[in-house]
Parts: sequence; structure tokens; C-alpha cells
Amino acid sequence: MKLRLNYFLFLLALVFSITPAFAEDPKNFKEVMQRIELDMSKLVGHIMKEEYADIIAVAERVANHEEPPLSHRLRLIAELGTDFPNFKSHDDNVHINSVDC
Repeated sequence: MKLRLNYFLFLLALVFSITPAFAEDPKNFKEVMQRIELDMSKLVGHIMKEEYADIIAVAERVANHEEPPLSHRLRLIAELGTDFPNFKSHDDNVHINSVDC
């Protein structure tokens, strides 16, 4: 369980490391990212306290979070270039691990 938590936290850090590329994004995108950040923080707390019902609820929100608008996704692809497939793989792993929780 600890290894999975560490991996989950690593993926979270990776996702938020690309945030500076969207410094001028509309408030909507930032609000989505802030909600995900808050949910991830709550998820870690619930895992540490072994609050399983809460883990399920928060993990579902993380797994099914709003997607950024197509324009933002296209900018992300352009910004990451050849690193995008690697990013997408990590993003998919976050989704899979959230569903597995």
C-alpha cells in the first residue's frame, strides 16, 4: 500500500509540474486543477487514517475529474511535444489507480 501511495504522489507531482505552462489560462482550468489538488490531499489523509469509505468517494472524484477544454489539451500536447506520450501514460496510471482505490 505504501509503494502505491508513493507512486500516486509521484504522479501527482508530475501532473502539477506542468502547471507553469498554463500560467495565463482562464480561471476555469485553474479551478479544476485546484479541486484535483484538494481531492488528492484529502485522499492522502484518508489513506493514512484508513478511512475506506472516504477513500472511495474521493478517489472517484479524482478518477472522474473534469477534463480541460480541448484548447488547453492541444496546448499541453504542443508544450510537451515528444514527451506527451510519457505524460499521457502517467495520467492514465493516475486514473487507473484512482479507480482501483
